Order: sequence, then C-alpha cells, then structure tokens
Amino acid sequence: MLSTKSQAGFVPIFIFLIVVLVGSVVAINLRTSFNQSPQSAPQATDGATSASPTPAGNKTQKQNSSTPTPTPSQVSRSSTNTNSQPTPTTTPTNSTQSGIGLEIDPSSLDVTIEAGKTAKVLILKSTGASGFSFYGKPTSEPRIGFVESTGGIGPDIPTTISMYVNAGTPAGTYSGTQKLRNENSQELSFPVKVTVTTTPSSPYIKLTYPNGGENFRVGDAIKIMWEGYSLTKCTLSIYHGEVSDYLSYESINFAANDNGQFNWKAGAINYDQTGGMFMGNKSSVQAKIDILCGSSGGQVSDKSDNYFTITK
Repeated sequence: MLSTKSQAGFVPIFIFLIVVLVGSVVAINLRTSFNQSPQSAPQATDGATSASPTPAGNKTQKQNSSTPTPTPSQVSRSSTNTNSQPTPTTTPTNSTQSGIGLEIDPSSLDVTIEAGKTAKVLILKSTGASGFSFYGKPTSEPRIGFVESTGGIGPDIPTTISMYVNAGTPAGTYSGTQKLRNENSQELSFPVKVTVTTTPSSPYIKLTYPNGGENFRVGDAIKIMWEGYSLTKCTLSIYHGEVSDYLSYESINFAANDNGQFNWKAGAINYDQTGGMFMGNKSSVQAKIDILCGSSGGQVSDKSDNYFTITK
C-alpha cells in the first residue's frame, strides 16, 4: 500500500497524462476536419459552366460534376446548328410604287383609237429610273403600238406616251399585257385594251331600233336609234301596211347627228297624239320606220329590216 507521500506524487503525473491524451484527440479531430472540408471550385473559364460543390457527407453525388470538354465534331455541329437559318438577300431597287423606279398613270389602259390615228394614252414618271422601254407589243395586233417606245427619262418630269393604230387595222377590240422596263431590265406589266374604229369611205345611214319583231302599245315611248356618217338633214317616216298601201304615217324633218336617236310616242302623228288616226279601226298594226338623210355625198336611206307590232 502506497504511502500518503507516494500518492501525492502520482496525482500530477496522472493529470499530465490526461491533458496530453485530450490534446492528441483534439489535434486528430482538427486535422480530420481540415482534410474533409471541400476545396474552392476553380473559376470557370470562358465558354465553360462552373461545377456546383458537392455537399460534404453526401455520397450519392459525384464530387467532380464539371461539363466534359466537347469534341471537335460536336463543336462543328454546334456551329452548323447556330447558323442553320440562311441570311435573306435583298436586291437593291428603287423604292417606288412599281418597284422599278417608274410609275404610269393610269395603271391600266382602256382606250378607243381610230385606225390610222394616234392618241395620247398615259403619263410616264420616273422616281429613280433614268431610262424606259416598252418591251413587246401591247396586244396581239401588230399594227398597234406606242409611239415613244424607248428613251431616257428624268426624275419627276412626266412624259406623255402616245399610242398608234396603223391604217388598215380592222375595227374591233384588242386586249393584252404590256411590259415596261427600266435601264436595268427590271420590269412591270399592266393590262391594255384598245378599241379600234374605222372611218367609212362614204356617207351612210343605218337604222338600229326598232328593227323588226318588237311589240309596243299605243302611247309607249319608243327611242328610234340609228348610226351613220357625214349626215345632214333627215326625214323620219313611220308607217304601217304594205309598202304599196300606206295606211298612215308620221313624217318628221330634223337635223341628224351621225349617231343619234329620236323619241316617238307609239301611234302619235302630227294632228293626233292619241294614236286613233294612226291605228284607224284596227286593234293592232304592223309598222316600219324609214329614214332618209342628206349627206356630203347625196341622199342616203335605210328602214326597219322587218315589221314591229303596235297594239291598242
């Protein structure tokens, strides 16, 4: 059994050993904590995404989650996809209504021209172009065309364009599409309709209505119409019955236009506007119209091709 003195010497040694042991444990824990703490993630370089740090103690996530470096083929595909939409190309043009630096007024052509004559038909204006040309013919008739078919043109200076119809072109209506080009061969198209008339070689008169087969009642307003050329004073006669036996007629003298009309009340004659004298005791009559006109070449005449009917 130790003495009291011996026990007193042993206590400090025991305390010292405990302190040393505790210090060692603390040191080991600090070193372990330092080794297990996550390192700072490297800063991302251009074009790379930085990896999120893995929480300590989470064994289900990989500590290194940075994006793998793409291969050259992947880089090539990525560049191709980025530029897959083609860049639209624009051809420089003059900014005008027509798009070629030329404007026309009217935008479509519908004119009447006598064969052998010319007529002013449209206005051409430059809003950027310096030249023009009418390409091709306006219609299928080769004897119709533009007098000013090509030339230079200044900005904002209107140019009057005329159309010709050669002599001998048959009367009728001709349609087509005309192309107009600028100095760079840019073009626009517009519709064309040309009605050609002809000048008769001699005076004439032709009754057009009523011309046979029509039916009227006494008192109806009838518009007697005709066409002709170089006419002067005319006489209009309205009769019924056979040519050799005129039962009644109305004779009117007047100055006639080449293309004209005369208003007549069916059955009316000079002294009886009721139609009683014209109709007599008949309930209906077959009538014709005869027109006789003076002209520069002498008298010309025409009549209804057939009878028309007037009924009470």
